[in-house]
Amino acid sequence: MEKAQGLPEFTVGYTNQSLIGNQIIDGQEHFFGAGKRYGYYTAGIAIPLTFGATKARIQSIEYSRAASEANAIQQQNDLQAQLQSLIRQYEHCLLQYKHYNEKALPNAGEIVRAARLGYRTGDISYMEYLYALQTAADVRFNYIESICQLNQIIIEIYRLLNQ
Repeated sequence: MEKAQGLPEFTVGYTNQSLIGNQIIDGQEHFFGAGKRYGYYTAGIAIPLTFGATKARIQSIEYSRAASEANAIQQQNDLQAQLQSLIRQYEHCLLQYKHYNEKALPNAGEIVRAARLGYRTGDISYMEYLYALQTAADVRFNYIESICQLNQIIIEIYRLLNQ
């Protein structure tokens, strides 16, 4: 649009008109009715005088467009980096979840069974029994925490993919 404003403007026109009544032509009076019509053509050219300002506006728009494209590319790269980071975190949390699910939780169950048996038979004191229960509870809490982290990372990945 700015380029078009800097170009010359051409105009062409046609006018058709009638003069009704008495008219004096070459010293003689003549009557003209509605049937007598006069027509003429017009042509014109308008040349803008602000070449420099138009050129500067065009260049400004080009710079603005280039900056917007660079900004879009930068945002895309940032989103890609965030996505890659979240995928690495997901893989780490998934390994942690699998560890708790496959090894730590069964071991925690064994710790509780052994502690109960040891406390009933008198092999361990009440404090040692409570310490064993606390250890098993910590393992279960960490398992639940790993599930929560995994879900939060999945939510973040979906959020990034839907932007």
